[in-house]
Amino acid sequence: MKIRVKLGSKEFEYEGSEEYYEKNKQDLLSLISSNTQLSDTSDEEQYEDPTRETTVEPTLTPRAIPQLTTSTIAARLKCKDAYDLILAASAKLIFVDSQDRFNRNELIKEMNSASSHCTKSYTHNLTRYLEKLMSQGNLNEISKDVYCLSQTKLDEMRVTFSSL
Repeated sequence: MKIRVKLGSKEFEYEGSEEYYEKNKQDLLSLISSNTQLSDTSDEEQYEDPTRETTVEPTLTPRAIPQLTTSTIAARLKCKDAYDLILAASAKLIFVDSQDRFNRNELIKEMNSASSHCTKSYTHNLTRYLEKLMSQGNLNEISKDVYCLSQTKLDEMRVTFSSL
């Protein structure tokens, strides 16, 4: 599936599976609306010169990072608490294992695999941590005990992982 949206001088593109789009279209629309400011300028002023050269930064796709463990990702992200470890485990599932969603058990397994970062209290209090990450807009629950990173957090992590 390929989508291109052009609003004024801004252009947005999405290419990926329909399933992923359907699950994350609210995040995509929010991203577009937060990055688009329509003004009262004429059409001539709104559109950029199409002959002007632009550079496009490469995007990080699943499997675009090395085969890292959750423990290595947590160490490189300098995880300090359960929230950081949950995000590191989520990143491993998404970027290394190429999953677009994960369930609670998969998350716990990944967190426990980073034994030097994970404590029993992290998994015992997981519901509380997940709720806070959802309220902060970092994580979405797409069905009972099935999660994905929000589009904003996913984009932020793509930038972070491009430097690992």
